[in-house]
Amino acid sequence: MALTLASTATSLTLPGNLLWADELAWEPRQQAVTWALDGVVWVFDGPARTGRPITYRGGADWVRLSRTDLLALLALGALGTALTLNHHDGRTFRVLPRRENGESWVRSAPWPVVGDSGAANPSGTAWYVLEEIRLIEVPV
Repeated sequence: MALTLASTATSLTLPGNLLWADELAWEPRQQAVTWALDGVVWVFDGPARTGRPITYRGGADWVRLSRTDLLALLALGALGTALTLNHHDGRTFRVLPRRENGESWVRSAPWPVVGDSGAANPSGTAWYVLEEIRLIEVPV
């Protein structure tokens, strides 16, 4: 099954060799610890239903994307609505682009050509290295 990111109007198939870097780092239970005035500890523990970070990582050696597809990916993130992420293994997530601390949710760079920094005005077929896609799961 392909890795796709979709809105209600359009869908984009992402490179299949992206690595979900933080898949096992997320804690499905959250906890808040508070101390009362009498010295008793209050522990609030419950399931985290959403808020899971989903970070896909690529790299120059294995994940490239055409400029046309990169612009389509950025346009999906500019919609301002939740997107549907269909993972390789059949799981589906409702996500938003994760833009923490003013950082872009997609990190990419022109694919380096030996002895050249790339075209000043690249065509839609120019290749880009897809370094990272940062998403966050949101309520359905």
